[in-house]
Amino acid sequence: MAISRRQLLRSTTAAAATLVLPSLALARGSQRLFVGARSNASGDRHEAAVIDINGEVQASIPLPLRAHGAAVRDGDPRAVLPARRPGTAAFVIDVRHGRLLQTLSSPAGRHFFGHAAFSGDGKYVFTTENDFEIGNGVVGVWDSTTWQRVTEFPSGGIGPHEVILLPDGKTLAIANGGILTHPDTGRVKHNLPTMQPSLAYIDSGSGRLLANERLPVALHQLSIRHLTAPADSTVLTAMQYQGARADRVPLLAGHDRAVPLTTRHAPPDIERRMRQYCGSITADSTGQTLMVSHPRGNSVSLWSGAGQYRESVAIRDCSGVAATGIGGTFLLAAGTGGIARYTAGAGGLHWLSAPDRAAWRWDNHLVPVVL
Repeated sequence: MAISRRQLLRSTTAAAATLVLPSLALARGSQRLFVGARSNASGDRHEAAVIDINGEVQASIPLPLRAHGAAVRDGDPRAVLPARRPGTAAFVIDVRHGRLLQTLSSPAGRHFFGHAAFSGDGKYVFTTENDFEIGNGVVGVWDSTTWQRVTEFPSGGIGPHEVILLPDGKTLAIANGGILTHPDTGRVKHNLPTMQPSLAYIDSGSGRLLANERLPVALHQLSIRHLTAPADSTVLTAMQYQGARADRVPLLAGHDRAVPLTTRHAPPDIERRMRQYCGSITADSTGQTLMVSHPRGNSVSLWSGAGQYRESVAIRDCSGVAATGIGGTFLLAAGTGGIARYTAGAGGLHWLSAPDRAAWRWDNHLVPVVL
């Protein structure tokens, strides 16, 4: 069954927000929190941390392993944090009360790829996984009441990383990175000359593949890793290049179901600064501004909702970026331990907590949830 562009990517508008100096506050009746994983300086302690819109830690939950992304659903206090690949555990936490609720274990022959998403009704959680004996990507389906595994279905490619539920509440978009790995060899990449990344659309109810978009053959080493669906009805992908270091390549691509997956360029000097790597991507509450992190390039970049480059901001080792609910304003979580706020076009970073390499260091993602 074909799905229309409007059904596939209908946008939503976040709750209104007001600026209160020197802090930020959302409109009355809503509380926006942010969930992220972090580790201590020596790397032997890990936790899920919950912060508020002013960067203040509201809860910290010890974890036995380093986690990666977080699946959340507005109005639901639960978050699911799969371990960093190739991990075999995923952690369900209570964001509101700051406690670990459940630990999920991947089935035999599977490991998690670091991301998950709730179904539209909250009854199920979808996890990106590796069927490593065959080398294909799968999406695991878990009952969010019993936390039992229900089923799985193909992801449409190799190495699925981020999965998001699109605004229609039914369709999953999956970033198939295209990189073949096996847990026996850790993070070694086995198929770089032949990798085929893709952006897959899958019906969340049936697991049926609806569409599978690929980049031009010449760009087959651009690993599609992270996704956002801004309010202009376009899915934007952030990518990581696996080819020669001297190559100049675009790191964003967009798709709106009317045209093929199309790359977006930044100016040449900016693309060189990105060092062929995007850490995460998010859209603000209006869908008109995107932020993309480049931790290897010690910067973040800002783009229009359609994927036109706007500006670059220097920040050391920052990967996690999150929309605050206020148009054009983002929180940034750095591997240096700091939390900063940035408003597009408004000048420099405002540090909410200063960088401190001796303190907890933020991992790759920071995810907002409204309770």
